[in-house]
Amino acid sequence: SQCGAARASRARNTRPSAAQSANERALYDYVPTPRKPSVVERTVNLGHRSRQLSLRIVLHPWFNPFIMFLIFSGTLLLTFESASLERNQSQSAERFKQALVALNIVYTCFFLVELLLKIVAYGARGYFGDRWNWLDFAIVAFSLIGLFPFVSSLSALRGLRTLRALRPLRLLSKYPEMQLVVEALFQTMPAILNVIIVLFGLWVVSGILAVQLFSGRLSSCVLYVPPVLTAPSFGALRVPLDPYELANKTVCEAMGDELAAEYEAGGLNGTLCEPLSGA
Repeated sequence: SQCGAARASRARNTRPSAAQSANERALYDYVPTPRKPSVVERTVNLGHRSRQLSLRIVLHPWFNPFIMFLIFSGTLLLTFESASLERNQSQSAERFKQALVALNIVYTCFFLVELLLKIVAYGARGYFGDRWNWLDFAIVAFSLIGLFPFVSSLSALRGLRTLRALRPLRLLSKYPEMQLVVEALFQTMPAILNVIIVLFGLWVVSGILAVQLFSGRLSSCVLYVPPVLTAPSFGALRVPLDPYELANKTVCEAMGDELAAEYEAGGLNGTLCEPLSGA
């Protein structure tokens, strides 16, 4: 009997009142009217879709091989740029330089798209959380800065274009084995530094001994043409001869005697053996 009374009292306490029942029915019967999503919600949904698409592209099996092909071919492209090509003003050389500039722009755009895809796919925190991605970001940034016209006109910023040579280092972020080797090198750097200090001391001692033993004893063969055969404003003409064609000082002096005898009427004095500059 006592148990039955306890159950009845609990049932009375848990039974909802009339006001509560009305409120619950009103809550369940309420159907919200459809509304247009806000700008923030549309941006979040767009970011979600773009992240899924970026992840699908970045995780595609052909994505990394394609980027590695671009790195290898872009590195090969850098080998065609030289100082002689810059000095060459012929029409064919100008067309070739324009083609190199266009290809460099294409490669930089590809690398920039790769960078943006990975940032969208992994997020800024996830992308920059890997220190090897910082290397990729720096190389792409230097390549992008080098495309601006004012960089080539300013001598202080012209060196930024040469930093494109760091492009092969992007392979470090693609191969975990290479990352392991680089990390091992950095860990052994203190021991390597001690070896470098010892070698530097040996080089300094060897340089001092070489200067003391050979200073003033090394010569170069120079063809001397007096002002008679040159324009008066230029004075005497000194033409260094190729050292690989001369065996020693005796051959140089003998060549000077032969030239002096052959061109004596023209005033050519032949060759002179003079000390090397800095020796």
